[in-house]
Amino acid sequence: MCRLDLRAPRLRQLLDEDLDRRRERHGRERAEHAEQGPEEGHGENDEERGEVDRLPLDLRGEDVVLVYQQVENNILTPKIQGKAVELSGFFIIVAVTLFGALLGVLGALTAVPLAATIQIFIQELTKARREKVAEARAAAASGGGGAAPV
Repeated sequence: MCRLDLRAPRLRQLLDEDLDRRRERHGRERAEHAEQGPEEGHGENDEERGEVDRLPLDLRGEDVVLVYQQVENNILTPKIQGKAVELSGFFIIVAVTLFGALLGVLGALTAVPLAATIQIFIQELTKARREKVAEARAAAASGGGGAAPV
């Protein structure tokens, strides 16, 4: 455990040094390019190139991965799983959070199938009631009055 803690700062230092070297090389290349003057057919794009040069250079791979994971975990995965098991994304997020809090990692992994099972169970329990309500609505819409003869 201690070895891992010692290596992490060293790795960060090596990455920072590499980033500094790349920035210096980029600066030299820009200076050389400025001395050569605009290339033929590219004079009108110098301002656009200047805009690109002003972008922040410290966008790291870990930042990109973090954004990607957030989009995938909070938007894409609930939508895809919701369509697969016919649950809304909201209920999937609630199920994963609830089962994850109650049962840990195993609960989070089994949350979507369990939520789908619960949904099917509830649908089967309420099936007769929903059919009666649908029949009553159909009878009311057709003008039958809804009252059954005695």
